Amino acid sequence: QVVYDRQMALSQHITRAEGVLGGKAHLRGCRISVADVVEHLKAGEGVTEIAETLQVAPVQVTTAREHWETYPEEIEAQLQSRDELLDSSRAPPT
Repeated sequence: QVVYDRQMALSQHITRAEGVLGGKAHLRGCRISVADVVEHLKAGEGVTEIAETLQVAPVQVTTAREHWETYPEEIEAQLQSRDELLDSSRAPPT
C-alpha cells in the first residue's frame, strides 16, 4: 500500500532559493514559479497542456497546484503583485 505524503511531494517538486525568482516557490530544477503555473490553471488550461507549454512533467504541474491549494494566500499575493506591476507599466505617463 502506497501512502501519499503531500508534504514529501511538495518538497520533491517545489523549492525556494535566495536569488532565484526572488525567493518565491518554484518548480525544482527550473525557473518557473508556482504562480506561473497557477496563471495557466486559472486560464482554464489542463495539466497536460500546461506541462507541454512550460516543458515540465505533468507531476510538476499537479504539485504546483497542490502548493497553491496548501498556501493560497502566498500565491494569490504574488499574482496580485504581478497584476499591479503590469497595470502600472501600462498606465499612461503623467
